Amino acid sequence: MLALFQFVGIRGKITTRRPLRWAEAFISTNPFLNYAGLNPLFTLGSSALSKTKNNPIDIVVYDPDKAIANVRKYFGISGNDFASPIARLCTFDSTSKYNVVVVLMESMTNAYLGRSGLYKPSLTPYIDSLIGQSLYFPNIYLDGIHTCNGVFSVFTSMLSPCSELNAYANMDNLMTFGGIGTVLNDNGYSTFFGVPHDANFDNMGGLLSMNGFEKIFSSKEFGNKEFVNAWGTSDHFLFSNCFADIKKMGRSGKPFLAAMMTISNHGPYVIPDNLPKSFAPHNTDKELRAVEYADWSLRFLIDNLRNEPWFDNTIFVFVADHGLNIGANYEVNYNYKSVPLFFYAPKIIKPGRNEALGCQADLFPTLMEFLGINYVNNTMGINLLREKRRFVPHARHSTVLATSDSFMLIRREDGTKLLYKYRNGQDFPTHFDMKDYSRERPELAKAMEEYVLSNIQTSITQVKTKKAKYIKK
Repeated sequence: MLALFQFVGIRGKITTRRPLRWAEAFISTNPFLNYAGLNPLFTLGSSALSKTKNNPIDIVVYDPDKAIANVRKYFGISGNDFASPIARLCTFDSTSKYNVVVVLMESMTNAYLGRSGLYKPSLTPYIDSLIGQSLYFPNIYLDGIHTCNGVFSVFTSMLSPCSELNAYANMDNLMTFGGIGTVLNDNGYSTFFGVPHDANFDNMGGLLSMNGFEKIFSSKEFGNKEFVNAWGTSDHFLFSNCFADIKKMGRSGKPFLAAMMTISNHGPYVIPDNLPKSFAPHNTDKELRAVEYADWSLRFLIDNLRNEPWFDNTIFVFVADHGLNIGANYEVNYNYKSVPLFFYAPKIIKPGRNEALGCQADLFPTLMEFLGINYVNNTMGINLLREKRRFVPHARHSTVLATSDSFMLIRREDGTKLLYKYRNGQDFPTHFDMKDYSRERPELAKAMEEYVLSNIQTSITQVKTKKAKYIKK
């Protein structure tokens, strides 16, 4: 009997063939409690084994010291007030602890929106109407090409390494970053995250639990009864399952952060049968119908929360995890990397359009402008209302990219550079100039290359040296 208990203790569980993984053990915002659930010998062996495998934070794309010096210059950092070289204190005149709801939209490229003119009638009439009542940022670009990259960037405000590997699949890379969940939870917010599938997919639950999210609500909680997409629960079913927790937080009197990620706009593009008559798609193509369903589901979300007493005191933030390859253009499709970001709060934020160049990591620092909470920004994100990027850094695995207001640099792993002029006076690019301008504009190409490599390398170095940890103000 003693031997049996010892065996169970080593494995951590007996319900599956494999031992307890860190992503399953990390169920709290308290690091001590999370690590207490792991078997030390198994974890030590697993960690040692992981060091023999490729770890994305071991990648070196630029001299680390030069990269940090460049990023400090880009961010306007001159002092050395913190142990982290990129940390800077952000202060505001007044504090308004509004509630926050973040929706991470699956594959919602800007090309799907009405403004692109590519689909008539628009596939997204509700999103289009929300944007008209929101502060919309049309020049936002993704961090990496996978959902795990979008989750990492949006909820930690760090940049993913230029690798096909998931940075937070490795426990050694995990820490409490100074992102949206950590900072708001530390400032008295209740926090909740709704996941349409197994929370342990891509080790997402472990990352989020360590980064300020008190409750992770996933397919485990709602019993997989409403799975219709191979990837998870359809969007409006997910929202329905989350309403009880969100409304409970709203009644508590404490400010809250609720985040949810959708999945229906993902192949194989299966949507529920017997939807209400209010869902009236114009398309028979299953991919386009999935976009229309995703749009309708956002209406379902807002309509079901609109009459809550806390609704007018809430900022809704919508952003995509990544876009989609729409049409033929460059070897890294422009429409895959161009994603919407908008802040919907008609009673709080004046609607409008901000042309600032930005990335997913900028969502959190920009949101803090509206909340007015003083904090230490130890991330790769900037406040788009006060600061500016000359270029936007992002990557597709080992290919890195930098985007300006009209040019896009593609730098391949072998160092080959291609410089394209993607925008020629168009609001939304639909006709792409395929000429390579790298020889005509070598200084621009060099500056863009240095910018993207410096940003990605600095993010890697911050994680590797553990200097990306949350810093209390």
